[in-house]
Amino acid sequence: MKKFVKKLTNTDFYEMRISVNNEVRIVLFSADNENINLAKCIIFLNGFIKKSTKDYEKAIDRAINILRTILE
Repeated sequence: MKKFVKKLTNTDFYEMRISVNNEVRIVLFSADNENINLAKCIIFLNGFIKKSTKDYEKAIDRAINILRTILE
């Protein structure tokens, strides 16, 4: 069985993977509980097509900025 959602190491974000036509699309999100099943609030922040592992750094920085804007 393939996991579609996992927590990103060393961050407060999770990723949801979606495979479409041999492309992997990633949606980063944040939840108000470590256990997704117990979360009352989930905020989808940023989505991108994964081409390399370098894409994660940019996407995480963008997700942080989006989350800061939302929480202000």
